[in-house]
Amino acid sequence: MNTKTKIAGIGLFLGLAALLLVAVSPLHLQALNPGPMTPGHEALSCTSCHTEAPGTARQQIQANLAYLTGFRKAPVAFGYETPDSNDCSACHARPDDAHPLHRFAEPRFVEAVRVVRATTCLGCHREHQGTRVSSNTEFCAACHDDLVVKNDPVDIPHRILVAEERWSTCLGCHDYHGNHAREAQKRLADAFDVQTIRSYLSDGSDPYGKARRHPAKGERP
Repeated sequence: MNTKTKIAGIGLFLGLAALLLVAVSPLHLQALNPGPMTPGHEALSCTSCHTEAPGTARQQIQANLAYLTGFRKAPVAFGYETPDSNDCSACHARPDDAHPLHRFAEPRFVEAVRVVRATTCLGCHREHQGTRVSSNTEFCAACHDDLVVKNDPVDIPHRILVAEERWSTCLGCHDYHGNHAREAQKRLADAFDVQTIRSYLSDGSDPYGKARRHPAKGERP
């Protein structure tokens, strides 16, 4: 066995050993934490969202090596699964959600979802970035550019706000999921200003109030 082969073999062994240590270490999730939690999730443990991946560490390593060498079509999760929308809804069940995910599977929203990745919770809510929402304050335009409101109760009608493309005002009155126990403002002068909304979407205080129609699992009403 020549020197290069020995070095390659040692490197492969050390790499596999490191992967195995990561998988079995009780602190590995904390060690691999890529960033701060979403506001409100700080008290959650890693395993609140990350479930153990199927198979043993050896099987997972073998499957991923097979993928890298072309003997398998797709990789497998190593150690723990990546959370998806089902994990989110397990804590955030909302039967009367104003924007449920299944709506965005409708053909009429094909163009809209190219702008707003709302087909999964992770399209707008990305964990480990320290923010609540990754979209900007004007994403409502993707779906509501032809909005018509009958018997419009607002002092400045929605048709005017749409015509003037004042999309940054939408979240000043309406919370996206409609889960806050409140009524939307009827006067635009009472709407929350854009900076307040931007602060909230980042990591600031909640201008809509603390009361929820459907509290998250473990959250007080």
